[in-house]
Amino acid sequence: MSEILEVGHTQILEAIGPPTFPLLKRVICGCDDAIHSLVFEFINGERRGLCLDEHNEPLSIMDDSNIDRRIGADWVDIIYGDYIVAIEGYNLNANEFLCHSVTLQFKSGFKVTYQSKKQAWRGDPFNYHVPPTKLVTNLVFLTNGTMPAIGVNTTSIHLAITRENVSLLPSQHRQLIIKLFIIFNKYSVADQEVCWNILSYICGHHLYNQT
Repeated sequence: MSEILEVGHTQILEAIGPPTFPLLKRVICGCDDAIHSLVFEFINGERRGLCLDEHNEPLSIMDDSNIDRRIGADWVDIIYGDYIVAIEGYNLNANEFLCHSVTLQFKSGFKVTYQSKKQAWRGDPFNYHVPPTKLVTNLVFLTNGTMPAIGVNTTSIHLAITRENVSLLPSQHRQLIIKLFIIFNKYSVADQEVCWNILSYICGHHLYNQT
């Protein structure tokens, strides 16, 4: 079931069918008089977002030729493990395309901003601060210049591993941690408290096999 959270001028929608491993690899945006395309690519190659043609119709975001032709800009690479903590911007009062401007703020302090060249087209603001156990997987646009929702996934792959959040890791990561505890116990390497202290220096995404 979808979960909708009201925050500021927008809504946050719990993503239905989020990426398998929702850690961002890169992002790209197309912006002229309005933002007409915004695409997230995740580290496993999955993509989420929208790329609109000149007539406000969606194109396939998995087709690189659409990205190259319509956006014509470079992808912005995201440092492995970094993630979005806040999103803000302005809707568009032109009643088409995606929005007027958007800023993605990352945990590392990195910030990327895309903005329309037409200040007169700026509409109502939107803003959202992402809770610690959620990763942004998509920005939901209505192609009428508004962003009424943000797709998020509840997870802890981007956080240091603790007793409190280990249950939010993907199943394969949890199984690996169980195996580590079995090894620790079998060889009496350390008690459980020491094991948890060791794991607190590791983030969930460090357990992900990128090959």
